[in-house]
Amino acid sequence: MRKSILLLALSLGLTSGCDANGLNFLNPNKGTTETSINSNDYYPAFNGGIAEFDLFSADNKVGTAVAVIEKADAKVRLKVLTRVGDSEEGMSQTGEWKGGELVVSEDKNPQPYTSLKIPAKVGDTWLAGSSTMKVASIGELDGPSGLLKDVIRVDRIDQGKVDSSLWYAKGMGIVRVETRFGGTGDLITFRLTKHTPQPAAILLTAEDCFPMGNSAQSLLRIYNGNTEVGTATASLVPLTATTARLDVQDPTNNPSNFSETYERTSDALLSSSPNDQGVLQTRTNLKFPLKVGMDWQVGEETTVIASFGSVVVPYGTVKDAVRVVRIRQGKVQDAFWFAKGLGIVQVESWQNEAAVHKLYKLLSRTP
Repeated sequence: MRKSILLLALSLGLTSGCDANGLNFLNPNKGTTETSINSNDYYPAFNGGIAEFDLFSADNKVGTAVAVIEKADAKVRLKVLTRVGDSEEGMSQTGEWKGGELVVSEDKNPQPYTSLKIPAKVGDTWLAGSSTMKVASIGELDGPSGLLKDVIRVDRIDQGKVDSSLWYAKGMGIVRVETRFGGTGDLITFRLTKHTPQPAAILLTAEDCFPMGNSAQSLLRIYNGNTEVGTATASLVPLTATTARLDVQDPTNNPSNFSETYERTSDALLSSSPNDQGVLQTRTNLKFPLKVGMDWQVGEETTVIASFGSVVVPYGTVKDAVRVVRIRQGKVQDAFWFAKGLGIVQVESWQNEAAVHKLYKLLSRTP
């Protein structure tokens, strides 16, 4: 629960009313008062979007987080990817108002619990699992466009110590999170930096994302962390009008040669290859129409359309690239960038429980 409070805090505070320049948290306790608050504006019924956060340890920026927000009826579903260094984690969460209580549940902790009660008054407490939530203050907070008023600070208390603090701003949701694991660790802070509206469906087809009508060969530069370690060759061999085989030679891998068969259907891009036991395994790489935040699950693996935009590789700046991540047990295991007219232009993978971090970046493609 302690670790998930970081992702929880991110999830609850994402709204379309946030300033694109983020927030300036100079006086988080300024103007503390015991005025009672009676408004559901602290978890607005926003219409979705993408929120970005910076993560700080003390005063040092150590990571980022991106959250995709989807609204369905009275509920809000959020998918959060948090990256610190070369490691990336993913989670999802659902939140809804039940009377005056904000009730949330997480994919790894499906037992619902109350994270906020309205009306709020300083000193109010309630149980959330094995923790106690307490309204610590209601006051003012310096924001980018002036003073935010009636900001509610809620502390999460474990074993008698404040483990985390969350600041809810009226009309905005959570605008700041501070946590000390166990109440004594390093201070960790999340700060909202940007919010953009939910993009429309991505107008790319399976043929756009993975052209397979003609033979082609790509060279990909390989990195282990930040160190260049070699070059891989990927050869595309068309088989039928809707299938092709991708033969890869990777001198840094064992075995160095492997193949995957790709297939286009009316609504998906599939790939098949043998697993470690030699059993053919089929994956759904993309589903159409594409939309940021779309996800699907097979067994313990969840695939998420994480973003759509540009990516810089040795080949150049590639536009119209779809980033797809595969998540197992809360950790991102693989990420693929499919670009219009080029196919796969970048791959990122974590192996041996994230001990090995490899990157493949497109260097050239012929024809």
